[in-house]
Amino acid sequence: MKGLVFLILIVFCFGCELVNEECTLCDIEVGQMYDYKFDDSNINNYYNMPLDSVHMILAWVQHHITYDKSGGSYWPLPEETNITRKGHCVAFCLVFQYLIKEKLDIYSELVLIDNGNHVIVYIPSEKIGQQYIDVTAGIKYTEKGASNLDITWYCPYEEAIWMAYYYHDNVGQYY
Repeated sequence: MKGLVFLILIVFCFGCELVNEECTLCDIEVGQMYDYKFDDSNINNYYNMPLDSVHMILAWVQHHITYDKSGGSYWPLPEETNITRKGHCVAFCLVFQYLIKEKLDIYSELVLIDNGNHVIVYIPSEKIGQQYIDVTAGIKYTEKGASNLDITWYCPYEEAIWMAYYYHDNVGQYY
């Protein structure tokens, strides 16, 4: 129930199109975090896989993280998921987004689908082509294939990592 309330609040806030402003509907400030980093030096050699493409990063996430839905609505930071090696769809997506940003300098967005029951990643890149990627399942969709997805909202990586950081530190509560 707590997760549903959280998602409803987030949807209202994104409806306000906020960036570092207060939402008059829900009184939650949504910000952006551009400088999130952690010591990811062990990532490249963990499975001896070069992380030099979206495909290789997706494969790395698929091999490195075990699906565990017990996290509920908790959004772990990529560093925590890298340590625990488990997580739900948000954990998979945030690690994937972190790696494509840090290793390939590719912008991405978190996408809520299926009435808030699942998240995937959208890459609006001209360089590699627009892609929707279900990181948890390892499925890539073209924009045409993604037209069948029930998309609720898009969230830029910088906002998603900000929400994970503050949700993480406050056990479900923003300050």
